[in-house]
Amino acid sequence: MIEETIRAVKEAEAKADETVAEAKRKADEILTENEKRIQALRDRTKADMAKAAREAKDREEADGRDQLLAADQESAKEADRIRAEAASKKEDAVDAVIRALI
Repeated sequence: MIEETIRAVKEAEAKADETVAEAKRKADEILTENEKRIQALRDRTKADMAKAAREAKDREEADGRDQLLAADQESAKEADRIRAEAASKKEDAVDAVIRALI
């Protein structure tokens, strides 16, 4: 009877050891899977952030080009206005010289 009890205790201990070992294996599997998921999330986040940065840069470049174009157009208008004003003054000066000579 004592031998049966000892055998039953040893079997229970062995079964408990197997259960603990299986639990450790499952925990390791879960940990490994979670690490893979975390890395995938990091990679996706990094890619998303890079894409957002590229898009922001592209928008800023487009805005810069638009502002440069607007400034160029404004500058061209101002240059045309100054030329027209100078031409008018030149004509007035020529007329004044001609009148003075007449």
